[in-house]
Amino acid sequence: MGRDEHKSKSNNKNTLPQTPKSLKIPPGRIKEETASEFAEIGSKALKVLNTSTHQKIAPDRIRAELASEFAEIGTRSLKGKNTSLQYTTKKE
Repeated sequence: MGRDEHKSKSNNKNTLPQTPKSLKIPPGRIKEETASEFAEIGSKALKVLNTSTHQKIAPDRIRAELASEFAEIGTRSLKGKNTSLQYTTKKE
C-alpha cells in the first residue's frame, strides 16, 4: 500500500485560485482603485447617455441621474490624484 500521487482526487480541486501577493492591491491604494472604478463606470454611463441624446432617444431620468452621480463620485474621489483615466461630463 503506497501513497496515491494523483492530485485530481483533492477535495479542493473545485475551489477558486488564490490571488498571488504580487497582484493584490496594497491597503493604501484601495480608495484610489475604488475611485477610479467609479469614475470609469460614470464615464461609460455618460457615454451611453450622450449617445442616446444624439440619436434623439429620450433618456430615462433615473439613468441620467445615476450616470451623473457616478461621475461626480469619481471626480470627487480622484481630486488631486494623478491618474490616466479620462472622463467627460455632460455640459448643460
